[in-house]
Amino acid sequence: MAEKKQETKKKTQKENKNTIESKKPIQKEKTKKEETKKTTEKKQETKQKQEKLATKSKGKNNRSQTTKGKKETKNVSEKKSEDVKKVAEKETVIVEKKEPRAKKTQQPKKVGKQYYESSKGKNDELSKLIKIVLILLVIFALFYLITYAIQKIPKKQGVLNTDTNPIQYDEILISKLFKQSNTEYYVLITTEDDPDLTVYNEYISQYKEMSDSIRFYTANLNDTFNRNFRSDTSNLNVETIDNFKVKESSLVHIQNHKVIESFEGRSAIKEKLADLLY
Repeated sequence: MAEKKQETKKKTQKENKNTIESKKPIQKEKTKKEETKKTTEKKQETKQKQEKLATKSKGKNNRSQTTKGKKETKNVSEKKSEDVKKVAEKETVIVEKKEPRAKKTQQPKKVGKQYYESSKGKNDELSKLIKIVLILLVIFALFYLITYAIQKIPKKQGVLNTDTNPIQYDEILISKLFKQSNTEYYVLITTEDDPDLTVYNEYISQYKEMSDSIRFYTANLNDTFNRNFRSDTSNLNVETIDNFKVKESSLVHIQNHKVIESFEGRSAIKEKLADLLY
């Protein structure tokens, strides 16, 4: 048994040696590969460094060339500008010698003309506005005077007629209906197209010849100042003129500044005028 154990130990030792010896060449190959990698990497690094140095040197050369070119262009441009300035100075000196007065007086004259034209335009606009305002004021004043004259001055109207003497009576505005000086009077309100106008006038002319006749006034509904009192419905029996409305021809009997009788329509007017005569 002991011999067998020894033999097995020997066998295992041999096998271990063999494995170690077999591993050695593999390790050597690995180390060689690593060394070759390192060498290649070093070569690549050296190449990159060389390339960088080459690019830097090229950039410096290019910069130096560009700076030189710029300096040369600057010098050329400066020389040209100096030449131009000299030529311009010579020309200005020549022009000043020939026409010194014209340059001094040209600019202020232009400024003066512009100011004069602008002020002239403003004055024209103001004058136009003033004229328009004055014309409007004159028109307004004339219109006011005409309306005042129409309201204050009663118009005399000749009325038809007897064969002997024509009767005359006053035409008033409806707005003055309650403002007459008489205590009692009649007001005949008609339109211009009333077909019975001649009949009314004949009755009134006959009534005026009577000794106990009452004063008659007339009002025209077609007058522009009476149109406000025209309406679709009549309102004749009132105490104030604000509520007075007329639809058609009417006769109003007023006493002490109040309406005491009213007659609306052509037939009612003719009946009342006939009653006054008989």
